[in-house]
Amino acid sequence: LKTYAIPYFSERKAVALTSAEVTNFFDWRIENGARKGPSANTLAHEASMFRSFVSWCSKRGHINETIKIEGHTSSAERRPNFDSADWAILTRFLHQWVKLAEGKSGSGVRDRVMLINYVLILSNTGIRVGEARGLRWRDVESDVSADGQINVILHVKGKTGSREVVARNADVKKYFERIWELRSGERGSAPTRDEHIFSHSDGTPIHSFKKGFNTLIEAAGVERDKNGDRRTIYSLRHTYATFRLQEGVNHYVLARNMGTSVKML
Repeated sequence: LKTYAIPYFSERKAVALTSAEVTNFFDWRIENGARKGPSANTLAHEASMFRSFVSWCSKRGHINETIKIEGHTSSAERRPNFDSADWAILTRFLHQWVKLAEGKSGSGVRDRVMLINYVLILSNTGIRVGEARGLRWRDVESDVSADGQINVILHVKGKTGSREVVARNADVKKYFERIWELRSGERGSAPTRDEHIFSHSDGTPIHSFKKGFNTLIEAAGVERDKNGDRRTIYSLRHTYATFRLQEGVNHYVLARNMGTSVKML
């Protein structure tokens, strides 16, 4: 809004705003983006924000007419994931990635241990980045089924509400245990149930793993998929979905576990 809407409407008064002017703004926005045109996702997000602003103005009597904003829907393009070959390359590289930081000053080893377990947990549970950020120790539990199988269960809160997530396999428990051991060593005692799992050494939650993840996949040589699209942390969620579908998991069961729809899958 600061970059585009405010400069565009700076000479206009809210009370004189019309649907036609808003439509003209989005036409101008598409042609004058800082990059080579905004994506459908970006336009959909900005249109949603603009609707909220218009609704706020209308409720307070700042706008005389009902402003209609044309829909800008997100594209249905498939987002990049890791295929089995590149995923094998990445997972084999993780231990080496940590070893490469040994002997260096700073928190390099610690940060990489946290990162690789974050990668393994997200790729084996399909939880969203925001859901992982809010995950606390009290939200993780495990039980043993009648056939002796260990099930790791996460209680997450995301954009679709609260739900239980059953991890892909029992190895996820091991990844959580590695972080538990790391934090216990830093603290000199076990983490509290209320502590965020993905946290800094002082216990505050890690806001983003983006920079470290990008460095990791570049070092492993798997930063792009076969179409040349750059992978992101969200590729871990898409990788989880792809592998689970390939394993024959029912679409409805998977959609419920991931907090999404069959159509989105």
